[in-house]
Amino acid sequence: PDLFSSFTISDYFVLKSLIFAQVNLEQDEYELYKRVFHLIYRQIPKPDLLVYLHRPTEVLLQNIQQRGRHYEHDIEERYLNEIQESYFNYLKQEKELRILILEVGDADFLESNEKYKTITAEIKREYPVGITVSSLT
Repeated sequence: PDLFSSFTISDYFVLKSLIFAQVNLEQDEYELYKRVFHLIYRQIPKPDLLVYLHRPTEVLLQNIQQRGRHYEHDIEERYLNEIQESYFNYLKQEKELRILILEVGDADFLESNEKYKTITAEIKREYPVGITVSSLT
């Protein structure tokens, strides 16, 4: 509502790199990465709201196939499950952020204006610190 207020919307949060490092690095490499990450992370501004759009793994695999990107061709269900589990494990530990987990199922919010409006309405609400789960299905 305030045209002169400053805000940023991003589809990337630096925390993502730590989660992927945990799944993809050897334990000793991850421990080193984690130490360096936390030194830097303390200095980075935190989001007012972290939104996690959750889809079932089967839907993610369908989306990957539809995109047809050759470098995504070998992504396996097991890997996607590990990534999702790592996200959830981290989010459960986070005590300072407002986190909204939106269960979007197979909703096509790019093609459906109504689904898009529902998502934006959910994001605009006020949330307490901690995890809030909401479902669009």
